[in-house]
Amino acid sequence: LKAMMLCDELAQYHHNRIKRLVKMPKIHVLDPAFAMWSFGLPRELAGLHDSGQIGAIYESWVFAELAKILEYESHHLELTSWHTRDQAEVDIILTRGRQSVPLEIKCKRKIARRDLSGIKSWLSVHDHETPAVYIVYCGTKLEQLDEKIWALPDHRLLGVS
Repeated sequence: LKAMMLCDELAQYHHNRIKRLVKMPKIHVLDPAFAMWSFGLPRELAGLHDSGQIGAIYESWVFAELAKILEYESHHLELTSWHTRDQAEVDIILTRGRQSVPLEIKCKRKIARRDLSGIKSWLSVHDHETPAVYIVYCGTKLEQLDEKIWALPDHRLLGVS
């Protein structure tokens, strides 16, 4: 499926690059329609909401679009994801050199305080290497939520209107 460009792997973030190779990667299905068909999900939006899988489909779509942009623009950024033993996670980490910018993907029109938990866990460990953190969402307003945390509409990240 990876060779056919239907799926891609997102390695786990770790300072030690060797450990990145042995940790379980996150799998993204790059085509939302294929993902919905593969998992037997409804095609209509209301049914997809009811299935509870709309967040995973949206996250994979944002990942796929971002990966295309970064490839096309020839940005030399490494894309990884981050998980801890206590279930904290950040969906995408963009890394260049010693700086990392985490992206948490939320299929919501408004960000709630509870949506910041994974980001706050990341900052508790990696604050020194993180200039800013973004929660990418379906809303319309670029909004600062905390000192380093921003709500970023998906259309601003992906350059679509």
